[in-house]
Amino acid sequence: AVTNALKANFGVDSPNELAKHVMYCLPAGTMSGIAYAYIDSWNSVYSNDWCNYVSVQLHELGHNLDLAHAGEGGDQYGDT
Repeated sequence: AVTNALKANFGVDSPNELAKHVMYCLPAGTMSGIAYAYIDSWNSVYSNDWCNYVSVQLHELGHNLDLAHAGEGGDQYGDT
């Protein structure tokens, strides 16, 4: 749906043709978890109200900018 709307309204096939980083804010119950983003990518995906938390936005944008979790102590999220 997003791709079709972009093509119809802006003449582009992908959001990254319009912006370097794009946030997808999904309705509640659409996904499990809070948010995710791929390393060195242009998009990040958020569950409902989590789109409003700047700390979550910056965390996911960090992944888009090629940053991963520290993985301290064998824990993927062990960033302390």
